[in-house]
Amino acid sequence: MTLGEAKIQLASSTMEDAEDICECLKVLYSARAGEQGLDRDFGISLDAVDKPTSVAKALLAAEIVRKTKKYEPRVEVVRIEWDTSKVGQGVLIPKVVLRSV
Repeated sequence: MTLGEAKIQLASSTMEDAEDICECLKVLYSARAGEQGLDRDFGISLDAVDKPTSVAKALLAAEIVRKTKKYEPRVEVVRIEWDTSKVGQGVLIPKVVLRSV
């Protein structure tokens, strides 16, 4: 199971803020934890990739919430929805719904 490119939905006070936040989160969600030399915690851990789909979704959701809170304090996760149309190919695609704080 791999993590597909995350879709991000954000209601923000300004378009510029929303674009900046979305860009920062795309970088965070597409990076693997351990890749960044100066911050090994940055990125999403893929420890869930060999788990059943329901377990992988729960583990990845917890990881997304935790990393969003740590690296992008301007928003909080409201919910995560999953596009499972490619689960047969081993791909889960999260849609992360956020709100400004």
